[in-house]
Amino acid sequence: MSANDYRQGQDTGVLRQALEDASDLFLIVDPASEDIVYINPAASQFLLGSELAFVPKAVPSLPRISSPEGQVLRLADLVSDGLVDVRLHSSDGAAEVRARASSFSRQGRQLLMLVGRLGDEFDPLDPATSEMLRRQRGQAQKMETISQMASGIAHDFNNILASVLGYTELARERFGRQCPDKLLHYLQEVQQAGERARDLLGRLMDYSHLEECEAEPLAVCDFLAGAEPLLRSTLTSGMVMQWKMASDLPSIRVDPQQLRQAVISICLNARDACDARGSLTIVADIVESSDGECVSCHRAVRGPWVRLGFEDDGAGIHPADMERVFDPFFTTRRGARRSGLGLSMVHGVVHRAGGHIELRSRLGAGSRIDLLFPVAAAAQGVFETRLPGDREAATDDLRGLRVMVVDDEPALVDLLADVLSNLGCHVLAYTDSTEALADFSRNPQSIDVLFTDQTMPGITGTELTEGMRDLRPALPVVLISGDSLRVTEEGLRAQGIQYFMPKPMDLQKVAELLRKIRDGG
Repeated sequence: MSANDYRQGQDTGVLRQALEDASDLFLIVDPASEDIVYINPAASQFLLGSELAFVPKAVPSLPRISSPEGQVLRLADLVSDGLVDVRLHSSDGAAEVRARASSFSRQGRQLLMLVGRLGDEFDPLDPATSEMLRRQRGQAQKMETISQMASGIAHDFNNILASVLGYTELARERFGRQCPDKLLHYLQEVQQAGERARDLLGRLMDYSHLEECEAEPLAVCDFLAGAEPLLRSTLTSGMVMQWKMASDLPSIRVDPQQLRQAVISICLNARDACDARGSLTIVADIVESSDGECVSCHRAVRGPWVRLGFEDDGAGIHPADMERVFDPFFTTRRGARRSGLGLSMVHGVVHRAGGHIELRSRLGAGSRIDLLFPVAAAAQGVFETRLPGDREAATDDLRGLRVMVVDDEPALVDLLADVLSNLGCHVLAYTDSTEALADFSRNPQSIDVLFTDQTMPGITGTELTEGMRDLRPALPVVLISGDSLRVTEEGLRAQGIQYFMPKPMDLQKVAELLRKIRDGG
């Protein structure tokens, strides 16, 4: 079980208990196989006549479902982009409940969720509401699909990038004095290109995990004041920046670094839209209410909100592009560095913070984008992922420290083994986690530290840790992963993992961390 699986398991347990205790009817079925995937006790009692101790496989025992007009419906008839009003009939046929059915997909499987309330009748959905819900569902499904694709690409690319950056750094450190100046320049260019790729990959990872956020209470006016020099540097000398900030704004809860990136992206878009000449007005105020719709998720927007608004007098957005501006990789810009991830990243930052986005634009008359954030609740402790070993590195080496390295990517294993050997460590390197556990089981005292990747075939990093800690509870473990957004302090602690390092790794941090472990830190 991964650290993220553990955390999600806790959340799932709370949700399941709430459904078990609810008086509403709730069930999930597979319309293709006609299997019941889940049914809560209230639904089981009403529809099947008893509270089941297990989830049945056969739906034919489920009483008939009909339309509001009384027409008998099959489960397949309920698959739709929107909500469908139905009647659920009791097991004895003496009572019925109005319910609503909605379709969704999980891991390529089309499922159907039905929710009803005893003694309550839902009003039929009007056409406008049905259309709005259809758009919301379509947008959510599109974002989920793109998010899964982005996560997969980012994971594989992370391993490649870690090798490129790691070996380039090794080459510069070990042979820099022996290399011609031209070769050193080439290596520096490779390093800089890799770092730009790492930043782009981070934005892709941000997008693929909309639910995670290292948030903290943030004073908006102080944030904008601190960011002003940087924002001005993104504009050309022919543009004018104006500020309209209300006083005494409440705090919002957001990751400040991610918000800074989002604001910079919006300012860059304004600069390009103005073609280097024009104005950009930045507004910070309170919006008590709004009857608008979020342009990126199509949900209704109701206040109060802390609003960060950005208005330019540039070329505006073509109406045909309005629905696509928040899609990853969509861009109207030209040039090698135009990734199309700017506004999709803004979407992720704002929605992770519980907010919404409003966008108004007229072709040839400029654009206005408003980022709407909920007012922060009382400040709470926030865990911020940090690399251990922030203190200044010691001058002595790590001679004799026994380190096991486990990663299914051979290039990364070789890289880390090379780095550790150069520090004086004795390294046991494995690309097969099952083999690593078997060898450790024969001699649990053979190593001092474990470095392990998380996502590997066979045994994952957390499963490997669990197996080794059963034999040696005090073994120091360092988890390395490119999916740092899914790692939490609580999840790591629950798995017996003391340290975490993100990919691509900072090789200097590796040395600092090992000294910290050696010294008992």
